[in-house]
Amino acid sequence: MTETRFVRPEQQLLDDLVEQSLASAGVKEPRHSWAWIETGSSHVVVLAGDAAVRVARTVETSATTIRTQLLADALPPLPFGVPTSRSAPTSIDGITAIASQRLAGEPQGADGGEPAQLAMLLGAIHAIDLSGLRTLLNEPRSYLGGAQWYSVMTQQAIPLLPQDVQTAALRVADALASLDDDAVVLDHGDLAGANILWEGDRISGVLDWDLASADDPADDLAAVAGWFGWSAVERFASPAEIARAKIFHDSFPLQTLCFSLVNDRPDEEVDRATQKATRRLSQ
Repeated sequence: MTETRFVRPEQQLLDDLVEQSLASAGVKEPRHSWAWIETGSSHVVVLAGDAAVRVARTVETSATTIRTQLLADALPPLPFGVPTSRSAPTSIDGITAIASQRLAGEPQGADGGEPAQLAMLLGAIHAIDLSGLRTLLNEPRSYLGGAQWYSVMTQQAIPLLPQDVQTAALRVADALASLDDDAVVLDHGDLAGANILWEGDRISGVLDWDLASADDPADDLAAVAGWFGWSAVERFASPAEIARAKIFHDSFPLQTLCFSLVNDRPDEEVDRATQKATRRLSQ
């Protein structure tokens, strides 16, 4: 089990929620065979047999767990799998868990993505018709404060940084705020790392639709480039799209700090986000 130091429920509660969710899905897998994935900031995931159980880390994120599963179930057919539900939500003490279909494939290492597949991925997601899905989408930029994101970033997050990087941080915030909002698509919001599954050189599945919203496609392009490398996206994205994506990418460390603040995360989590943003802005 990977230790991320994100806030999490007590282990016994996690075990009980996973066990009940798997039973509801008709999956019989002993606890010793469960594989725990702790890398998500909002959920703990347990892989068991052909099911994956997502457990909210907090009471506050339980509502998101339910809404996200409804969204995954409502998505149109795509050229890759999405985690459709296997059970109804299970809740104990306000913490919710849901079993979904376990998708085939494994995450690809950084700088390892096939550009044609990445282009297909972004094209397929951004072409999804928003009509009928809007009530299931998150608020744009909810990760960093939603409609109040600029205030959160400039008045709460940036003042936590050392004085010598605050000017650079403010430039990043202002650059993001200066972008027009004419281009709006279904933005996945977290297309990196373990959220994209591969079988060989083919994308087989996309996980974690929690942050999906009607927003700028440059956000997803920035996430893909940040994980797989800018040279990969330069194979299919225009210079204007890349320039826009780099503005988003520069803001990601500040976004993580904003997330820790708006979600009232423990002080040590806020401190880690502050230190990471400081390192990135000092480069």
